[in-house]
Amino acid sequence: MMMSRAGYRVLGGLGAIVAVCAGMAGLYACGAVTGYQPDGGTAGNCGDGGCTTVIIGGDSGASTPDASNVPTPPSPVKGSTDAPDCVGCTFPPDSAPACASSAPAIKIIYPNDTVLIPPNLNVISVQWTPFGGYQSYEVDFEQTAANPTTDWRVVTKCATQTNDMQTGGNGTPSGGCELTVDPLTWSKLVQANRGGSTPLTVTVRGSTDGTCATPSTNTIHMSIAEQDLIGTYYYWKSTVSANGVGGQIFAKVFGDLTDAEQNVTSAAIQNATCNGCHSLSRDGSRMVVYSDDDDSDDEYSDVAGSLLDMTPLPANPASELTGITGVRVGGQPPGFSAVHPLATQYVTSNGYPCSNGRAGTCGTATPYRAAVPTNGWALYSGANGTLTNGVTIGAAGQRPTMPDWSVDGTTLVYVQPGSVAQYDVGGQFGTRNDDMHMFGGSLYTVPYNGNGAFGTPTVFLQSNGEN
Repeated sequence: MMMSRAGYRVLGGLGAIVAVCAGMAGLYACGAVTGYQPDGGTAGNCGDGGCTTVIIGGDSGASTPDASNVPTPPSPVKGSTDAPDCVGCTFPPDSAPACASSAPAIKIIYPNDTVLIPPNLNVISVQWTPFGGYQSYEVDFEQTAANPTTDWRVVTKCATQTNDMQTGGNGTPSGGCELTVDPLTWSKLVQANRGGSTPLTVTVRGSTDGTCATPSTNTIHMSIAEQDLIGTYYYWKSTVSANGVGGQIFAKVFGDLTDAEQNVTSAAIQNATCNGCHSLSRDGSRMVVYSDDDDSDDEYSDVAGSLLDMTPLPANPASELTGITGVRVGGQPPGFSAVHPLATQYVTSNGYPCSNGRAGTCGTATPYRAAVPTNGWALYSGANGTLTNGVTIGAAGQRPTMPDWSVDGTTLVYVQPGSVAQYDVGGQFGTRNDDMHMFGGSLYTVPYNGNGAFGTPTVFLQSNGEN
């Protein structure tokens, strides 16, 4: 079913969110890296790891046909084109002899072998080594002789060496080449191979003199799916200032090469220079966001959470719902959050941990309005972010954290640490023991019985000391 929530199209029936999360132990400070980052999921600070969330699911109601997703029958595609750096170039035929043995070996680095790609990806690159050693290259997209639906070739000089941006700054030379597949080539490949049973083979050939041709030492097999991937992905994008590294959360419609990415947090949470870790409801209507400053520290004392209404997007900014004011708009104590699939409520670990009740301390966040146990979670309303109550999860002394809610809303999986680190002992803010620095984490599940009631936790994957 095609449905619209938060101004974006969502493909129903899949009922899933893809979240790439990394760096979950001690890597959440705003600082360390720049650019697009997968985040630590839903913790209190921006992370070295970052978090990318892709909404690819929604309601599972009756199906409504979508004409844009109806595949057309494959038709053979044969021909060639030139890359912008090689207009008018020609390349030796398949019958050309191999180049001299002194020519460097060509190896395809990307994409991965046996990759499956949605037809509306619309842009992809082929990357290989080496840079230099050849006058020109030909990137070939072919199929077997028994099923020759496709024989499409792109000629390039690889005039510019790619840079490894993971090294920081402007990057360092990678020693490799990249061909970004042009729209014409992509449309041809999709036309002939959408939903096909025979993968394309991708080969790179190089010529040192315009008469010989040496093929790559490996070939890549690539398939194009039958159905489009419809949805919007969210990610943290860093900014650098004299104070350190901060950033905001952005949204981009998958496969849309026309509309620019959209900053979804700056207007909603204006008092924070680092709106980072977040948890998104599966229908895209609500987002829990944790806000920090851009001082590149690694602690919870200046972090607070907000609940955002995402439904005004993309025409209007998201709106903050919690109604709590303070150093960080929203003011909810920091931790890891998970939103119910129907966005009716969400839970957050007592990450600081904050003292119970109104008289407690939570750094710059507003204290809980009711008791929330250290061995439990705060349960909030998904409508307006009001604290419903604190719930106990596990035995006294435990620190249940990093929850995630199942698609059907009946179960949560979470991390039960073997121990939580103490650091900054005797420091400016006192000894810290927040739940983003932990060891020996096991995975547990706990039933959600509805009406704010949870069942008895059981171990799902026991740690032997590792996280």
